[in-house]
Amino acid sequence: MSVQHQSNTQSATQEVARRGRPWLLVGGCVALGGLALCILRLLQAYPERTESLFCRGLYPLVRTVLAPVGHLPFSLAEALLCLALVAVGFGLLRFLRGPRPGLRLLRWVLALAGLMLFAFEFSWGFHHARQPFARHAGWVVQPRSSEELADLVAALAREAAVDRGLCLKGRSGSEELAVCFVLRGGPDGDARLHAAWGRVAQAYPVLAGRAVCVRQPLSSGLMSALGISGIYSPFTAEAHVNGQVPGTQVAFVTAHEVAHGRGFAREDEANFIAYLVCRASDRASIRYSGSLQALSHARSALARSDRGMAEELGGQIDPGVLEDLQRQYRFWRSKETILWEWSSRANDAYLKSQGQAEGVRSYGRMVDLLLAQRAEQRP
Repeated sequence: MSVQHQSNTQSATQEVARRGRPWLLVGGCVALGGLALCILRLLQAYPERTESLFCRGLYPLVRTVLAPVGHLPFSLAEALLCLALVAVGFGLLRFLRGPRPGLRLLRWVLALAGLMLFAFEFSWGFHHARQPFARHAGWVVQPRSSEELADLVAALAREAAVDRGLCLKGRSGSEELAVCFVLRGGPDGDARLHAAWGRVAQAYPVLAGRAVCVRQPLSSGLMSALGISGIYSPFTAEAHVNGQVPGTQVAFVTAHEVAHGRGFAREDEANFIAYLVCRASDRASIRYSGSLQALSHARSALARSDRGMAEELGGQIDPGVLEDLQRQYRFWRSKETILWEWSSRANDAYLKSQGQAEGVRSYGRMVDLLLAQRAEQRP
């Protein structure tokens, strides 16, 4: 073999190796993402191990490492998202100018997706595999009759009416202002909510934990356009509450996102825990926010089960409570865009990928927990 031929062969081999290295990196990143999903599926089969190894093991360490983020005067997650969008823009320009832009872009997308999935699951996502909250509480979740559901709706309506009346008592301002709860910042979003978390944790120790930093993002308008009332960032341990949502929803949404930060990933459980926390408050407007949202979910469930009974009960609900429900409904209808469907489908796919088989419909399953709690309290 001539020296020239040998040199050409070596050059070709080096070129093949050089071109293959990026794909090896991509393969490694994708493998990490796949490994995280495999571990999630394994943990879902052993929820007790999830509780000991992740919920009470790795996750508290993650929260400790990310604790300094709470001292920042801005949302780190929002800042990182903006930087990521800028980087993506410059990256696209660079890829388009180079050879084989589509192939290079595909490599980067696959690599980043694998890395982000790995980081997401290990920083928070494995909570989807933990034991159900009902088991921690010692409750039995099972199908209930329409009559039991109607009793729940009536009870929630009475709760809401009582606390709405307390909100309005002695107030000379508008009714809407009188029943609002404004997010004030601080641990768990507000000192009064933080105190309520402490009371609930005494009854349900599994809810104890490090307080969560709550933000009102600058991108609240975009969140409304996407139909998002709140979102938790596991990468920065920050809960975000849409600053545009009606005041009667703010306390509930805040408690919902904090529930995620305290380790409850399932949407139905986060909704129910938010109700528990709101009801534990010594402030009527916070209790009202919890009862109002629970009533909304329970009425929807009853309408699906027995529309006639739902309509009959609707006539017995306090008119002011009904007006507040309608105000919330009108707000979200006014923000509805074509992006809603895309956002809902993306959220549905995400929830199903994490083992929540009902997807976005799982939000309404908080009613099952409300009924289980009511059955447990019944003498």
